[in-house]
Amino acid sequence: MNSSKPLCFLNPRPIIVILLVLQWPCLAQGQREVSSKPIDIPEASPILGESLRNEALHAIEIGVRWLEQSQQENGCWSSPASPAITALVVSSMLNSPAVLAGGKRPEAATKGLEFILSCVQSDGGIYQRIEGPPGGGLPNYNTAICVMALIDARDPMHEGVIARAREFLIRGQHRGQDVFFGGMGYDQESGRPYADLSNTVFALEALRRTRPLEPEHALDWDAAIQFVSRCQHLRESNDSEWVSDDLEEKGGFIYNPVESKASEAETSDGEADYLRSYGSMTYAGLLSLLHARVDRDDARVRAAVDWIVRRWTLDENPGMGAQGLYFNYHTMAKALSAYGQERLVLPDGKGVTWRRALVEKLVSLQRIEAKTGLGYWQNENNRWWENDPNLATSYTLLALEAAIRDRSDLASIDESVNTEGVILEAP
Repeated sequence: MNSSKPLCFLNPRPIIVILLVLQWPCLAQGQREVSSKPIDIPEASPILGESLRNEALHAIEIGVRWLEQSQQENGCWSSPASPAITALVVSSMLNSPAVLAGGKRPEAATKGLEFILSCVQSDGGIYQRIEGPPGGGLPNYNTAICVMALIDARDPMHEGVIARAREFLIRGQHRGQDVFFGGMGYDQESGRPYADLSNTVFALEALRRTRPLEPEHALDWDAAIQFVSRCQHLRESNDSEWVSDDLEEKGGFIYNPVESKASEAETSDGEADYLRSYGSMTYAGLLSLLHARVDRDDARVRAAVDWIVRRWTLDENPGMGAQGLYFNYHTMAKALSAYGQERLVLPDGKGVTWRRALVEKLVSLQRIEAKTGLGYWQNENNRWWENDPNLATSYTLLALEAAIRDRSDLASIDESVNTEGVILEAP
């Protein structure tokens, strides 16, 4: 990125907090210093009510403190080979209401940021090089999540690292003329034709949060939308043979255009097989479309929301049971915050206020240590490492932090350019 057009970290005022709950600092061109003025956090959410909000704040506080005491000496959490886990923990700390309101960064978060910076590679990516076949360090996945932790630090000193990592991610967009065109995979090194929706949603979030006014090298957002659309059960926008009109599937998303982690199923007439949709990927698909600025009235967005309403539950990852449950909560909170509809009307006609329901569920799942009084979350099912309490706790804290910031707390704004030349993007 041209050094004469740096990214800039602005003090995140309440009007900017609305940015998909994902864009705490607005990053754009032109230079300004970071202000130490704290963000104004509402004392009580009209949707949650004071009592439930206080329960959520307490759960977040003791969750952050639990993570602080589980940090390793080198500043990482869990495994140094997976800096993304450290980045998720750091982001959950830096987005806690106490930090946002007081501006005080926990020492553990500072050490975590130092570890993340130690993983910066000469190619601009942020990952650990692993011996063995190319791509073993999952460069794209780790880079995208680490970029977001650096953004959450709101420190201009990270500007150059973020800009180079952004270019690294853009180079990782799959450009082969196949079903993976436009998506993101785990790595760039192996050269294999591959992309998936999980990697894509993390990369799109990182790139959307770092969008300057005039990027020199831009992601092909249209191609990204094409890839996301090829992962959805919707005939209007996906001509893949596996697409189903079954109401259990219509509008839902799968892992990538040739694979579903929820396996295959047979149509009712036995004539064909299709790939099952499931919850976490449907939230990831919805969030990806919104990152790409697909209109909320677009048929793909509406179909995804309809699927979510039809299969609404907080007891499992729909279609996957306990597998990936905490990633599901994390992505749900971000996607529904971005979509902007507070109340969902379920098929039986009953309404659910999703923020309240999600906060109540997550608070109830916290495990409290009798000796310390601190709390954490953990999935008994270890698929995708969710038996690691560091990972499950960071996913949950980020979900809670998104859910307690409801839209009625914030000023409603349209996408516009303010007097400082900064793009303010409302979901």
